[in-house]
Amino acid sequence: MRTIFLDIETLHCDPADFTPTPDEAPSNYKDPEKIAAYIAAKEAEQLARTSLDSHQGRLLCIGAAVDDEPPACVYDRPPGDMLDWLAERVDCNLDRDGDLLLVGHNITGFDLPWLWRLAVRERHPVASMLPWARYGGRHVADTMQLWSLPSPERISLDTICRFLGIPGKGDFGGKDVAAAYARGEHERIQTYCMADVERVRAVYRRLPASVKP
Repeated sequence: MRTIFLDIETLHCDPADFTPTPDEAPSNYKDPEKIAAYIAAKEAEQLARTSLDSHQGRLLCIGAAVDDEPPACVYDRPPGDMLDWLAERVDCNLDRDGDLLLVGHNITGFDLPWLWRLAVRERHPVASMLPWARYGGRHVADTMQLWSLPSPERISLDTICRFLGIPGKGDFGGKDVAAAYARGEHERIQTYCMADVERVRAVYRRLPASVKP
């Protein structure tokens, strides 16, 4: 069975499509300018959080590597084009039984739900290639879950990498993607996404066979 190591990067939704939840400044705020600044900051926080919500945010980048191949990515394209790119990699690497192992960090909690929901919305056939019934079984390996074992800990990929002596994320992480995008640092985001794919592959291969699907 072939393996695809996977990672995605996301952005907040278009501000023009965003309706913030009303927020009031603390009662001790009296200066209208400070009140306005407080409310604006809270609204900016709400907007930023939509990057974590597959029902509101925007898919920016998909990075993937098949087995030992170098990572590749598709970046800042219409959703259908990005899903086509993913579907091609999934379809080309299915074995005779239609099996494929997808590996990622928090892949069952973030990447796959995001991709599957987007595919359903876009009526894209890759939604049927990623059936929910398979998640958590031998077709998906989530390095966050495998590392945590039975505990509910949510340990970051960077923490695991540093613990194992694998090069970590350095001074750039997922929280920095939106600002980098606004600055036009598109190559940096793509490089970061593909490096995360490499980190996931390195972590997965360090794990003992006893915890792998």
